[in-house]
Amino acid sequence: MDVEYVSVWDAIQNVAKQIGWFLGYRWNGEQYVLTFMEPPRQKDTYDFDLNWVDDIYRETLDISDADIRNVVTVTYRDKNTGQRETVTVMDQDSIAEYRRRAMQIEEADTSLIDTYEKARKFAESCLWDLSQLSATDRINMPLIPEIDVFSTFIVTNPQISSTTDFYAVQSVRHSLRFGERARFRTEVIAT
Repeated sequence: MDVEYVSVWDAIQNVAKQIGWFLGYRWNGEQYVLTFMEPPRQKDTYDFDLNWVDDIYRETLDISDADIRNVVTVTYRDKNTGQRETVTVMDQDSIAEYRRRAMQIEEADTSLIDTYEKARKFAESCLWDLSQLSATDRINMPLIPEIDVFSTFIVTNPQISSTTDFYAVQSVRHSLRFGERARFRTEVIAT
């Protein structure tokens, strides 16, 4: 892989993005370490139980079907044959519920997705992430330093939803302001 005119960080992030993985710093119990991992897409147990009485200062919930994609086509250059090949995967249940919503991903000739197996796994990961209705929740809460990307939580907030909802963290920011008007907050964006 030839890399020009980008920083080392951008180059290694590009590798992670090509296969839909995460590359970033995560706490391992003792220190932050650079971590390269596949997102845990099937985690179904929660790490935190948040409620509107004690844990939430402000919550904004956005539910939309605008980003649903239930047919994913990936085009790539096969490293063995040198030919452009295509892989298509679909979710019939999603198509029946939301109508057919297709997307196409065109991989560059230099992409690390260069075999049928890699292209299919990438397409299936995209389908897993995009084929069903999702909600994006933005929560501003007291400081909870243990919350990290890929943490999961349930939220009970009757002002926003009539059900207890399960979310996975996509983005987290901890804000620490010391001094006379001290303020310590955690803000998460989760789906």
